[in-house]
Amino acid sequence: MLFNAYVQAINQQQGRTGTLFEGRFRHVRVDRDEYLAHLCRYIHNNPVKANLVKAPEDWGYSDYLEWIGLKPGMFIDEEFINERFSKPEEYRQFVMDNLDEAQAWDKMNKYVWD
Repeated sequence: MLFNAYVQAINQQQGRTGTLFEGRFRHVRVDRDEYLAHLCRYIHNNPVKANLVKAPEDWGYSDYLEWIGLKPGMFIDEEFINERFSKPEEYRQFVMDNLDEAQAWDKMNKYVWD
């Protein structure tokens, strides 16, 4: 009952209908470290792509600041990060490059015909 009321409140606030998590569940096997690094970047960029913040470091519910060395982290896998990126700035650039590319595609999409 409480969850139902919560979903109704969110729907009213966001001007939407239906369940909170609509759509089919999907899973993909992560079998390469490169793909895992891409997924981390994708997750860190999500709040920006959703227009919730202007930059990944502005999202307070992420461990992005820990990944780029601006906040001490307790739950991050430093070995994973250090094996792929020689310094925090390199990961930050990895994230920003993808964001810049996505924003460029968004600007061009209005000129693309299907």
